[in-house]
Formats: sequence, C-alpha cells, structure tokens
Amino acid sequence: MDNHIKKIADSLEELVKLKKLNSRDNIDNYDFSKASLFSWSSLHSNFMATDHSFDEDLDYLIGIDKAKFQLGQNTIQFAKGLRVNNVLLWGARGMGKSSLVRATVSKLSKEYPNLKLVEVPRTALNSLGDILSLIDTKDFRFVLFCDDLSFSEEEDSYHYLKSLLDGGINRFENIVFYATSNRRHLIKRQMGENSDINLSDEVDQKISLSDRFGIWLGFYPCDQESYLLMVEKYLSKVDFDFHDSDWQNHAIQWQISRGSRSGRSAWQFACHYTSKA
Repeated sequence: MDNHIKKIADSLEELVKLKKLNSRDNIDNYDFSKASLFSWSSLHSNFMATDHSFDEDLDYLIGIDKAKFQLGQNTIQFAKGLRVNNVLLWGARGMGKSSLVRATVSKLSKEYPNLKLVEVPRTALNSLGDILSLIDTKDFRFVLFCDDLSFSEEEDSYHYLKSLLDGGINRFENIVFYATSNRRHLIKRQMGENSDINLSDEVDQKISLSDRFGIWLGFYPCDQESYLLMVEKYLSKVDFDFHDSDWQNHAIQWQISRGSRSGRSAWQFACHYTSKA
C-alpha cells in the first residue's frame, strides 16, 4: 500500500516538473511582436497581451502638459536606445497618472515598434527578478510599469524593489521602470514611540525608495476651468448636444458632491449625464 502511494506521489511530482518546464518554454519563446502593451499574470505565470490602444487618451489628459512632455521625452530617449531615468508619477487621484503612462507608450510604439510596456501588479513585485530575466532580450525595449505602488508600515517588500532599482533593473539596458503612487515617498508613515534620532533614521530609510527614481512627476487637483474643459471633451466624444446650456452647472454640482475635481470625476459625470439624455 505504501509503495503504491509513493508511486502516485512520484508520478504527480513528475507531472508538476513537466508542467513547469513546458510553462517556462512557452515564456522563453513568447512573441512580444504581437502587441505593444502586456500585463504579467501571476495566475498563469505568463505575459498577457492587451489589444486595446490607449494613444487617444492623451487628448483627454488636460492640465498636465509638463508631465506629458517630460514622460514623452524620457520614453523617446529610451526607445532610441539611450540610457534614461526610472520615473515616479505621484499625486492626486484621478488626474491621469496611469493613463499617461499607457497612452504615451501606446502612441510612441507606432513610431518605435520595439517599444513595449509590461504592467506588473504590485502583488507580483516579488516575481520581478524572474520577469527581468524573461524579458532580457535585445530585440525589444521594455517599460516595466507598476500602478498604484505603495507600501504600508508593516511591509518590507520595498527592500526588494529598492535593491532591484539599485542594481537589478539598471543592469538591463533595455528595461526602465515606471510607477504611479498617490504618495510621493511611497510609504505610509506613522509616528511611533521611537526617539527622534531613530525615527529620523527610519523615515530616511523608507523614503529612500523614491530616491531610486531619477524623475518625479507631480500631479495636483485641477482647477474648475480645466475640469470643465475635461467634461466638455468627454461629452464631445459621445456627440453631446451642447444646446443644453445647463451642463456646466450640473458638472459643477457633480464635482461638489464628489468632493474632488479630476479627470476621473469629469469622465464619471459625462457617463452619468449622457445616460440621462
């Protein structure tokens, strides 16, 4: 009986090994030429192509022209094969940080077909080393992108990312790292019972992760003029009849009820308002 169970266990182990080998072989032979935007799936341990094109989104990102220019220039230099900086886009929610990254790469990939974006979930950061080894190919240039990157006080995975940004990613000439966060220093800091000296050391250690990004792009809540311009653009997208002169008042009431003015709230209002028309 014991021998029979052992044979079954050995067979299952061999199946697992075979599956891993086949999976690795599929990844090693992955065809990155079939799309420009990809995401890493931890469930499948593989890259998933994104069919959607985001380049039109650039026209709807208003009030962030400086960030558009800087990110565009950095990405163009990277696509041309030059050394560039990792980029941290931080600041107000809903102001287009993630959309700007996807739209910039999506648009530039038309001119530079070797430019690719691979979106890595924050929960998959511990697999980043493996992902780096899989995309170490001279045929393409990869923007690794982590959306909504932040760490709580209890997490220590930022040490892993910091070490990769120090030596791991920089060793690969065809890879650059972009991240978005609502926090400038990525860490939610809490005041404890430490002494002033120890607390200062702790804060310095934790904000040092953001120092690994050579370019910081700040995003701030927009003013009312920019907000209404965003609403107008989104309404135009669905051929809205602007003879309804009251749409601006409704848009202002919407943002007051939401407690924020942003591109996201402008889009949400446009969806809500046109659904009533």
